[in-house]
Amino acid sequence: MTLSNSSINAGEFTNDDARVVAAGMRYPIRQMDADAFKKQALVAVQYVAKTYTGANDVATLGPVWNECLVLLRKEFQNLGIEEVRHAFRLAAAGKTDANLIAYGGVFTVQLFGAALRAYLEYRKRVHSDIVQGEHVKGEAAERDERNANAWKKNTSETVEYLTGLMTKNNDVDSWKKVKEAWFKILEVRGLIDVDEAYKKISWVESKHEAVAEFLADPDSGLISNNEARAIKRYMAQNPGDFPEKLTEKAKAIYRKKLVFLSLAIYEQP
Repeated sequence: MTLSNSSINAGEFTNDDARVVAAGMRYPIRQMDADAFKKQALVAVQYVAKTYTGANDVATLGPVWNECLVLLRKEFQNLGIEEVRHAFRLAAAGKTDANLIAYGGVFTVQLFGAALRAYLEYRKRVHSDIVQGEHVKGEAAERDERNANAWKKNTSETVEYLTGLMTKNNDVDSWKKVKEAWFKILEVRGLIDVDEAYKKISWVESKHEAVAEFLADPDSGLISNNEARAIKRYMAQNPGDFPEKLTEKAKAIYRKKLVFLSLAIYEQP
C-alpha cells in the first residue's frame, strides 16, 4: 500500500489508519447532533492543541476553540471525531507536512485547519485502499448486518410513510429531500411508478446534476485532488461527454429522482 503523493512521507498505511478512517466513515461528524458534537469535538480540539502543538489556555484566546469547532463542522464534516486526533498524530510522525508549532503557546484556527487539510490527502488514499482491499470485507459484513437489523425494524414504518406520500405529499418538495434508501424500499415492492420516457429524461438530468455537483465541490465523494484534476481535464478535452468516474454519483441522484417522481405531486401544507 505505497503512497503515491510525494508530500506524504509515510511508506505504508497501517491497520490503525484503516481502523480510524473506517470508524469515521461509519459515524462522520455530519451525523452527530449538535450537543454531542460540541462536547466531543471541543475535547478533541483542545487535546490535540495541548498535546501536539504545545498550546496553552493562557496564550490561546477563548474564541479560538469555538472557531475551530465551526471550521470542523463546516469544512470537515466527513471526518469522524477520532480522526481529528489521528490527523495530528500523523503530522507528529511526519506522515503529513502539517506544521504543529504553536508559537508562544498560541493555538490558531489556521494551524488547526492546515493540519486537517494535510490529513485529508492522506485519508483519501487510505479510504480508497480499505474500500478496495481486505479491510473493508469485515467492516462491510458488520455494516450489512447492522443495516439489515435496522432495515427490518424500520421498514414497515417507512413503507407506510412512503405509500402515504404516494397518495398525498405535503413533505417532499424536491428529489434532493429524498433518502436514497427509499429507492430500494419502493423498488422491491414494485412501487417505482415512472414510465420509460421520464426515466430516460431523469437519467440525462442526473448526469448533468452529477457534473454540476462535482464542479461545485470537487472534493465531494472523497475524490482525490489527482482524480478531480483528471476529471476536469477529461471534461475540457471532451466537451459534452460524461466522465465515467461520476457514474456512481449520477446513479445515486437518478434513484432519488425516480422515487420523487413516484410520489404524489407536492402540495404546500
